[in-house]
Amino acid sequence: MVGLSMALTIAICVGVFVASYAQVGSALSDFLPEDATFVPTPEAGAAQTAADAPVPAAPTPAPEPPVPPGQVATGGPAAGGTGTEPAFQPTHVITPGSPINFRRVPGVAGPETVITTLTPGTELRSLDEEQTIDDAVWMRFEIANGDQGWVRQVDTEQVDGAP
Repeated sequence: MVGLSMALTIAICVGVFVASYAQVGSALSDFLPEDATFVPTPEAGAAQTAADAPVPAAPTPAPEPPVPPGQVATGGPAAGGTGTEPAFQPTHVITPGSPINFRRVPGVAGPETVITTLTPGTELRSLDEEQTIDDAVWMRFEIANGDQGWVRQVDTEQVDGAP
């Protein structure tokens, strides 16, 4: 009789756990869906391996003129740029913990809205846009490679000295 009551208790506990997880599954899906492919984002100062190093083309073009401090070279008018653009200035970083989905639209939609996953410490630049969806504040950011997307405010920390 004790064995039967213990088996029944375990079955009830498992059933309650499954039902509870099904209820909170949508809130947890923003961390990393099962079918997501982890794509690390390049971090500033990351060491480059010999396999990652670009192969120089021959002949080597003449060196570009120096770029003023706080600016980055973007190519001349022939390349579609103005020559210099403001350097990437991070305002936030992804908080320590799990990788976070960088999304095309705010909110927890399907995996088709995920641009990439951002590892903790990834630098972000705020684009000063916010939306509240399902009691969560979503902020629009740009990452160092120029991609723009949305991350929950709770998953970010402001960089010291950022505006």
